[in-house]
Amino acid sequence: MKSFIASRGREERIKGSYVLIIENREDRSIEVGKLGVIHFRKGFYAYTGSAMGGIEARLDRHLRQEKRMFWHIDYILAEMNIVGLIFSETKNSKDRYECAIARRLASSFEPIESFGSSDCRCRSHLFYSTRYEDLHAESLIALIDPYSDSNSMIRALASSGIGMVSFFE
Repeated sequence: MKSFIASRGREERIKGSYVLIIENREDRSIEVGKLGVIHFRKGFYAYTGSAMGGIEARLDRHLRQEKRMFWHIDYILAEMNIVGLIFSETKNSKDRYECAIARRLASSFEPIESFGSSDCRCRSHLFYSTRYEDLHAESLIALIDPYSDSNSMIRALASSGIGMVSFFE
């Protein structure tokens, strides 16, 4: 699968923060590294992270099936599907906004305790919703927009189990 940035003709590394929208099609329990076994309800999840080495490499890793389990998100992506991504580019590589985005998500969605936040003080970086519409890309852009650089663009794309199918600017 060709990545969405490569297909847009961009060669430089685009850095910033992102939100993955993930679908869990059935209730399931997953062992998530040192967090242990976590029960995940059927529904949709929003996961926020940063891609300071470049969104293309990070997204390619998240989409890869064969990988070493390293981050909490790796464990659930082996069982669930990414159905969308929202990305906010930052020009300054020191600007990591995933914690600010996590705080905003926590005000609207149910956090999965300690998930993805072992290197910060956030309650979680993964949030649950029963409805896709609540986590749809357009709904979340307003959450991320305040954390993007004034000259940057927010990118949202939808995906299927096979690959990226649309790109909105």
